[in-house]
Amino acid sequence: TAEISRYIFDNASIEYQIYLNKYKGKEIIIKKKNHMQFGFDFDYDYFKSSRRNQMILKNYNFVLIEGIIDTVGEIHHLLHKAARNKENYIIFCLGVSQEVKQTIMTNNSKRITNVYPIDITSSEKTLNILNDIALIHSSDIISALKGQTISQEIKKGLSRGKEIIVSKNSLIIEPLCSNHSIQTHKNFLIKRAQESSNNENKKLIQQRYKNLNSKSIEIILPEILLSENYIKRELDYLFRFLCNLKYSMCKVNIGQEKCYYIPHCFIRIAEQKSKNLKKMFNNVEKLIVFKQDFKNTKQF
Repeated sequence: TAEISRYIFDNASIEYQIYLNKYKGKEIIIKKKNHMQFGFDFDYDYFKSSRRNQMILKNYNFVLIEGIIDTVGEIHHLLHKAARNKENYIIFCLGVSQEVKQTIMTNNSKRITNVYPIDITSSEKTLNILNDIALIHSSDIISALKGQTISQEIKKGLSRGKEIIVSKNSLIIEPLCSNHSIQTHKNFLIKRAQESSNNENKKLIQQRYKNLNSKSIEIILPEILLSENYIKRELDYLFRFLCNLKYSMCKVNIGQEKCYYIPHCFIRIAEQKSKNLKKMFNNVEKLIVFKQDFKNTKQF
């Protein structure tokens, strides 16, 4: 458990959700995912050919368009290139005409191209979703308001994404942007929510904030290991600690040499169970990750 604790505090922050699972193997497996998950309505017809309930695309080309794709001519260059190189293309947009949709789906079904529009359904919930997706991709949005045309901007070349997992009304995206960019955007959303006097608008902003907090660490332990009572007891202490983490931090000394940055609400438990905590975090000098991450973090 000391090794598991050390990994969590070296590689995670309060943004991460931590899951514990078991399997019949013999090794301890820890999976870290930095992907962001967005839940909203979009046209799923392009992905129904997938044998699974989801489609995973890696190293994909992408473009973000603030508007509707009316004609095939607007994306002719993209379709031509996709047919030639057989690479995956994702088009984030706010609408696709029936002509364009039929052309793309026909080409995909014949395996001529692998082009997949994320045709976002217009609603209050999706009002700013394109901006958040652009942030994650560290990319600009093509917009007529900037004097841009779809065809001309596509000819300039497209950027590449790392990985996207598409399922019904859900996108899971591995970010291209830095953690600093994400944190800056989250701080902006927090300020917007605090200044908003409209409860419905505040809920929408809070949902956008949650979309940027989808990071996770999955700990998969052998079933035989979980049969040991002392292992289950120490894991219980670890997860009770993680579940009680809040946004108000303080410094608590445990023993003479080591100190940990933990929430005020956990002080009493720390005092009562200091021996257990000291054992659980054996050889962990300081929870510096938590101290730094909480410095500029607030709660709605």
